[in-house]
Parts: sequence; structure tokens; C-alpha cells
Amino acid sequence: MILPIEKGDIRITSPYGDRILYGVHGFHGGIDIVGTSSDNIVSVTNGTVLWSQMVTDRNNPSWEWGNYVAVMGEDGCTIYYCHLAERKVKQGDRVKAGDVIGVMGNTGHSSGKHLHFEVRPKNVKAVNAADYLWLPNAVTYISEKEYYSDEVCKICGFTSGTRAYMNKYTWAADLWRKLAIALRRLEGKCGRDTIIKRCGFLPHTVKYIDEYKFASEFWRKLGERM
Repeated sequence: MILPIEKGDIRITSPYGDRILYGVHGFHGGIDIVGTSSDNIVSVTNGTVLWSQMVTDRNNPSWEWGNYVAVMGEDGCTIYYCHLAERKVKQGDRVKAGDVIGVMGNTGHSSGKHLHFEVRPKNVKAVNAADYLWLPNAVTYISEKEYYSDEVCKICGFTSGTRAYMNKYTWAADLWRKLAIALRRLEGKCGRDTIIKRCGFLPHTVKYIDEYKFASEFWRKLGERM
């Protein structure tokens, strides 16, 4: 899975479930996320845009979301990205994991700039969005590098030694994020050169990876899972 913020660490400011907001008890159907380095919102999965709209009519149950985008993922779940300042896609658009679909904002029933992220499987009410993203359902800070290195190593079966080597790279967070997005896009098995192209790696990144003593195994495991 990938994070819905384009890049950088994130904060979860309100988890999924029961909560008291402004003295009123209620149920929070998603999680609230704030980016620390970027306001760009990205799709976490491949899918089709079901809705891209601004709702101001308070008779509409979704007015609290304000400006929002809903994407039907290939797994059948509809993902809602709410309170946006700006929408970058329209209804019917096809999107891939990592595509920018909007900009974080403060529209609808919101007290500050953030993303309300909600997950609804087909014919089911909202489920725990933190679980969907493999995140703790709590107010917390999430390191982008740790999140993406966890995911890529889990998917590819990389050893702790491989992870430690890659984490020494100056731009390790960027490396792991690009790999995680490429893996989520499921564009088919490939070799080293295609991986480099899909991830948009710069020459210095490729050079660092190629200097690893198990570089060939690293490229092979990635290619087998894309």
C-alpha cells in the first residue's frame, strides 16, 4: 500500500471510530491525515474516479466532505479523499497508484487543513481506513522511509541487510516510495532497466543500488513482483 500524501512524513490527527468532537460524541468513518512536506493528494490504488465534486447543500449527507474525490479501486473498495482545496481529476478518469488527484484543503465541515481518508468496500459501510493503509489506528507520526521500506521489504522478501544498505542512501525515503508505488501499479514483471524507467530513478540512485553486493538479486526480486 502507499500513503495518500505525495511525499514526506505524515501525521494521523484523528483515528477511525468513536470520538468526541467539539463536545459531541460521534463516529468517525475514516482517518484524518496531515502531510508534513506536501499538500498533494495521490490515489493509493489503481482505479476509476466515481465522483469528483464540491458539495455545499447541507441536505446532501456528503456536504461535510466539501470538495472530494471518490475512486473505485480494483479491489472493489471505494476510497474517499475529502476536504480538498482543489480536485485534479474528473468523474470517469482512470488513475494509477501515485497519481495526484487533488490538493489538501479545509472545505466542508472541517476545522483545519487536512485529508479525511475513508474506505468503503462494495455494499458495506466504512471500514477501518488505518488497517487498509497498514497504519496504526491512533494519533501518531508516520515516517515515510520506515513505512515504505517496511512494505517493499515485506513484498519482495528483502533481508535486514538489504534494508540497512538502502537506508544509508541519502535519498532513501524517495527510493523506497518510488519502489512502493511501482509495485502497487502492477504493470507486469520486468527487468532492471524497466524498473529504473518506471520508478524514474536518477543516475546516482542507480549507481548506489548497483554498488550493493547483492544488486542483481535486488533487481530480480523487484522485477518478479511488479
